[in-house]
Amino acid sequence: MCDLLYRDITPEDYDLLLRLDERVPKKTAPADALARLREVPCAERRHDTCGICLTAFGEDDDEDVVSVPCPAEHEFHRECVSKWLMQCKNTCPLDHTELW
Repeated sequence: MCDLLYRDITPEDYDLLLRLDERVPKKTAPADALARLREVPCAERRHDTCGICLTAFGEDDDEDVVSVPCPAEHEFHRECVSKWLMQCKNTCPLDHTELW
């Protein structure tokens, strides 16, 4: 058993871990959650970068930036946080507050 802790991960191990991860139910956001995210105009943004892709927000309102309902109201690109909420978890990606 101890050997498993200290050996290199092989491609076969990685494939097995991916299959196991697919079997674990994920608590994701409900389908209508994305519609409830508040759009954040450029002038009201409290953060400079998206906490998921780490890209700086643009200086105009053309960029689709939303905030999640966590205590800090973290802001993300809609596309980035949509993928997180629908495929990964129903929490804020930064402070892990459960959102729904």
